Amino acid sequence: MNSQAAVKELTCDGCGRGASSEHIARRLRRLELATRYRPIHVQAVFLGAQSPADDKNFLYAAVAGFSGEAAALLRALGIQTEGRDVESVLAEFQKRGFVLAHVLECPAEPGRDTPNLADDLLRKLPSVARRLRASLRPKRVILVSRQLAPVLDALKSAQLGGELVLNDGLPFDLADSASVSQLTSAVRSL
Repeated sequence: MNSQAAVKELTCDGCGRGASSEHIARRLRRLELATRYRPIHVQAVFLGAQSPADDKNFLYAAVAGFSGEAAALLRALGIQTEGRDVESVLAEFQKRGFVLAHVLECPAEPGRDTPNLADDLLRKLPSVARRLRASLRPKRVILVSRQLAPVLDALKSAQLGGELVLNDGLPFDLADSASVSQLTSAVRSL
């Protein structure tokens, strides 16, 4: 068997798609970064649809500060980032018992055909639910991506291992200021 055929046969456990060795290496690097800040007792898992493509928007890969999804989530949680180093911000996130996870742990790859996102989310959901129940065992699972709306019924029946927290029956949207305010209120009341 030639090496190109072997590469095509690799399936990434983070997104369920066919993957190159570079894709797998990036996934393992991100998994290592996220594991470093995993709390012993998980109070809440903030669950997004798909990991951001740019490392600077991926919470656990921040180097010189937070932007995108990471910055929006930290603001919503009232975790101060200004004047603080990345390590202390992530340590506070961890100390509060928070985990940020994604149904699809790998970002969409530029230039590759991406099938229907909802189909990919549904296909990956059973393994995510098992991981939440068996490994993370959160008290709450808070949906923080509007991209999860098409699979909301499946998420509600998936037995995620903790109370499902929604914004008036829908996922919170980190790109919408009103939704972020609702998330801030919901987290304060936990």
